[in-house]
Amino acid sequence: MFIIPRQPPKGLSQPEKWSQQFNNFVSRCLIVDNKQRPTAKELLLDPFIEENIVKKASGFGRSVLKKLVNESIHQIEMHRKTQNDESDDDEHRN
Repeated sequence: MFIIPRQPPKGLSQPEKWSQQFNNFVSRCLIVDNKQRPTAKELLLDPFIEENIVKKASGFGRSVLKKLVNESIHQIEMHRKTQNDESDDDEHRN
């Protein structure tokens, strides 16, 4: 757990096997600094998600996906706030 925030993320082991959009999406998700990393809401607007997940989901699948995302956003944001509060505490200690 202590290594993760202190080392740059490795990313995909074989990025050439994946589309540029997917590589970009993964890179955005792996930004260690939570102040620079996009929020869950921002990541939902990423071209990879928009073009490959949302548009391909139709009818029932789309409504289920939307419901899951909407239910998860609050939990993700609360987790992010907790992490921000902890990192602020760490900065004040140092």
